[in-house]
Amino acid sequence: SIQKDLYKSARRYTGQAFQRARLKTTLSMDDWDPEEIYDRFDTRKDGVLSVEELREGFLTHFRMTLTPEHIKEFVGEKPDQPIDREAFIKGIKVVLSETTK
Repeated sequence: SIQKDLYKSARRYTGQAFQRARLKTTLSMDDWDPEEIYDRFDTRKDGVLSVEELREGFLTHFRMTLTPEHIKEFVGEKPDQPIDREAFIKGIKVVLSETTK
């Protein structure tokens, strides 16, 4: 029904707005060190991140589920490609700045 669709849409929007507000208050671009975050996400300690480590890291540390568009910011069109520090730093700046707008 239309009411259910409107409710779902409003709920989804408010959830996203809440997430953005929470990130704004807890995370300023000047308050974090991407090198340190990279090391925390690298749970296998092999020097590169897998997409699984990236997803788990965002979920654990930012309570944020990455979309396929977010993942592309880190790996481009190669989802099996390991993520090095440079790609991570570029990607995290884009993803977090989009999320906190």
